[in-house]
Amino acid sequence: MRSRYFAGFIIVLAFVGLGHLPGCKSEEASTNKADAAKTTSEAQASDSDVEDLREFLEKDSTASGSEGLPPGHPPISGSMPPVAGVAPTLPDDHPPIGAAAPSRDVDLHFEVADSWRAEQATSPMRLAQYRIPRSGDDTQDGELIVFQFGPNDGGPVNNNIDRWEAMFTTPQGLPATDSATEVRNIGGLRVTTLDVAGHYNDPMRARSGGTPIAGEARLLAAIVETPKGRYFFKAIGPRATINVNETAFENLVASLRLKP
Repeated sequence: MRSRYFAGFIIVLAFVGLGHLPGCKSEEASTNKADAAKTTSEAQASDSDVEDLREFLEKDSTASGSEGLPPGHPPISGSMPPVAGVAPTLPDDHPPIGAAAPSRDVDLHFEVADSWRAEQATSPMRLAQYRIPRSGDDTQDGELIVFQFGPNDGGPVNNNIDRWEAMFTTPQGLPATDSATEVRNIGGLRVTTLDVAGHYNDPMRARSGGTPIAGEARLLAAIVETPKGRYFFKAIGPRATINVNETAFENLVASLRLKP
């Protein structure tokens, strides 16, 4: 009888031990595989998230441009925040932030009308500044501004002409049609002139506290290329005032000469 009970006890132990045999590890292996698959799936999802983030950043970095900006506003380059010691992108005639006036070797002679009053330049980038007295029923004076930034500074001629022209629109907000550009040879110098009229929108003028020009405005501009850099002349004001002073501006252009 004892031998029979002993044999039965052995059989029970054998069945209990089956759970630890190699063939019975399939459930544990399946669980491990499932966990591994889950880990792999999570890793793949993480990689996908990285790709989505990279794509977003690439789109963000290329989204900065001229869309949505006022006419004539310089393109914003990049979406990086301002960095200490690095100048942001500014219009060609805007002084560098925190910088002193440039060192200029002026080699150009020009003459202005006696009625144009010389003023203290309001920016270190301005070589000269003159007040053009108002005419007729105009309630504002005009002004002549002269810029000179040194060799190879101030931006390409065509870019400046296009930017200035884009500041003028029709009353309906369309690009101005009253515009003319000409390239001349004055005293052996290449001079590009612009004559444009319309409603004037200069963002830098507004931000610097300048008074908007009421009604129609007119710009007579000239870019003079010399061995020591470009000179930028801008006579801007109410249209009637600039109309009266058109001959005076033409006389200024005709007087351009390199200094001996």
